[in-house]
Amino acid sequence: MRNKHICVIGAAFISLSLFSGCESNASKSKKICVKAAAEYDTKDYKQSLADYKKAITLDSTNGNAFEGKGSDEYHLDKYDSALSDEFTALRLSPDLKNVKNWIGLIKLDMGDYRGSIEYYNMSIELGGDVSKDYEGRGADEYHLGEYDKAMQDETKAIQLDPTTENAFYWRGQIKEAGGDYKGAIDDHLQSLAIAANKGKDYECLAAEENYLKDNDKALDYINKAIAADTTLKNTYNWRAAIKHDMGDYKGSADDYTMSLKIGANKGKDYEGRAIDEFHLEDYANALNDINLSIQSDSTLENARGWKEAIEKKLEKH
Repeated sequence: MRNKHICVIGAAFISLSLFSGCESNASKSKKICVKAAAEYDTKDYKQSLADYKKAITLDSTNGNAFEGKGSDEYHLDKYDSALSDEFTALRLSPDLKNVKNWIGLIKLDMGDYRGSIEYYNMSIELGGDVSKDYEGRGADEYHLGEYDKAMQDETKAIQLDPTTENAFYWRGQIKEAGGDYKGAIDDHLQSLAIAANKGKDYECLAAEENYLKDNDKALDYINKAIAADTTLKNTYNWRAAIKHDMGDYKGSADDYTMSLKIGANKGKDYEGRAIDEFHLEDYANALNDINLSIQSDSTLENARGWKEAIEKKLEKH
């Protein structure tokens, strides 16, 4: 029968793993996992995923394979299947140290912050990659507005391992939320040195320098953010705001147009472009944009006030 090897010495059967060409499927699965893990380390997530799938086909009880498959799917933004695989890994191999951390991370990115904290707590108790657990839990607490707890956890992560990816980034975000812009700048510069989130760090530095009214630095940082990561959704919106504050209304309007193509901040982008057009005395387009702003986001506080100002200018013209 195909793929079935029976090894016989005289009348006795011996273990498949003791005879050349009779390696068990479980052993083959483990070897493929080693290859997949090496591919994961080089960020070849698609090839790593394909190999982990092969490993699972050979041995569907291999918890390490499911953990690895879930980690690849996470990086490929397949959060539902990643979470399912990590739960399977946890069921098959409850003692795997990093599975609960992965579940916490996936839930964090899915917006289930309370659920994420639950698994980070369990991971801390298990003694896995504890610095990452504190970093992830701090990120959850930041999103929940629990800034004191978040600050304690990110600081703990940094104390345990100063090279922990994202810990300085999140602590910078916490400081920025509390109005400590200079402290936030220090942490985002530290995060840049680790180089885990260059685009995001530059974007945050731009925002913080903008808050501190140093728009030359802000513009330099936001240009670096755009160069470092073209997938960031808010960079053109930020650059437009910085250019507006510098009096470059035409450049600002152009960047709001770029931001509108990304589509992440339609209400704010239309409002910002309308204000630029107002300053450029292009009142007809300004009115059209402010109406689109209100249609896109009725919660914007200043849009209706700008609409009244634009309409008054149009009456005079």
